[in-house]
Amino acid sequence: MKQQAVTALGIVAFVAVFGVVAFFFIQRKSPADEAMEKAFGVPWAPYTPSVGHYTIAFPTKPKETWTSDASPPVTHVAEARIGTDYGPDHEYEVHLTQLPRVGDVEKELDVVIDGDASSHDHTVASRAKITLNGKFPGRAATLKHRDEKTLVRAYIVDGWRYVLVCRGVENDSDAARFLDSFKLVQ
Repeated sequence: MKQQAVTALGIVAFVAVFGVVAFFFIQRKSPADEAMEKAFGVPWAPYTPSVGHYTIAFPTKPKETWTSDASPPVTHVAEARIGTDYGPDHEYEVHLTQLPRVGDVEKELDVVIDGDASSHDHTVASRAKITLNGKFPGRAATLKHRDEKTLVRAYIVDGWRYVLVCRGVENDSDAARFLDSFKLVQ
């Protein structure tokens, strides 16, 4: 009888300890995370780099790289690649480049689109003038190569060039999640 009571007490203690440990491992979502999940679905998450004053939703944590010469331009790239050995890669990228000087903004934006197309053996299927926050000039383009589509948006904001790229994304709603989530922050 005493042995059964000790065994029962041990089981109760194990369940209690397990419950406490499980409670600490379950992460409660912040209101901002819940809003992002509702707006963009799972597993998309917001990303804000240490520089660049922007936020954007990526489908997975992006890898960051920096390049810099002794003088500008400084370039920051945040890139997330999703794919398998059996399917195409889907790439989501943000390229942020400090411009030493900005001459003809419209020409600079067209050069970005044309350069991305030629460097990946794509053709420009469509191109449109856009703005960010109603005041910063930009371009939206669709690039094609065989049956692959790449969507590009480029903006110039206060001496910085932002280029958003969705490469190999088959689902337009995934591309829209990424591109439409781009926001400038203070």
